[in-house]
Amino acid sequence: MTDAVTLRVFEAFQQDIGLGTARLDTQTRQRLKVGIGDVVEVRGRKPTPAIVNR
Repeated sequence: MTDAVTLRVFEAFQQDIGLGTARLDTQTRQRLKVGIGDVVEVRGRKPTPAIVNR
């Protein structure tokens, strides 16, 4: 299992709404060992899958 990272969630850009994506910077992607197109879990009130984007 990959290490967990705590990040702050911000409001989505207008063009990203409804796409189910999570924008992660290069450093965070490297730390999580994920790439663009991989699926990550965003935990809040309920867990939500998101596709990693740039």
